[in-house]
Amino acid sequence: LVDPAGLRPAAFLQPLFHDAVDAGADIVLTTGPHTLRGIEIYKGRPIFYGLGSLFFAIKIPGFNWPPEWYESVLAVSRFAGGQVTEVRLYPLVLRQEGQVAERSMIGSPRLARGAEARRILGYLQQQSAPYGTHIDIVGDVGLIKVAPMR
Repeated sequence: LVDPAGLRPAAFLQPLFHDAVDAGADIVLTTGPHTLRGIEIYKGRPIFYGLGSLFFAIKIPGFNWPPEWYESVLAVSRFAGGQVTEVRLYPLVLRQEGQVAERSMIGSPRLARGAEARRILGYLQQQSAPYGTHIDIVGDVGLIKVAPMR
């Protein structure tokens, strides 16, 4: 995956999202960018700066969207005692035209497997490292262990 120019989180987002956690949010998620961005664990709470698109099927004749817009992650957070204890990341690939026979399936997600899953998760590891977030890759799933807050 390539980090498309201009799609890094805006500088104001981190303090804004920290304020949301400080005000009581358990999880913060932004939408809008069609590409994966990093994950931060702030005070034991996950902040998702961009998980990509769950569905994407806009077609403009003569224009091809960046391939990164067809890769995503489904995040599943586990709670115990009112706190997030882990986040599992399931990499997804959205079906593009020419990959499926039925037009209704274009843009729909499927689980990424093998090398494709590891590549997507590896990219998310790189994007999350500046936030101090460590993502383990276990098989085809990313795993973030969240330390308990006192």
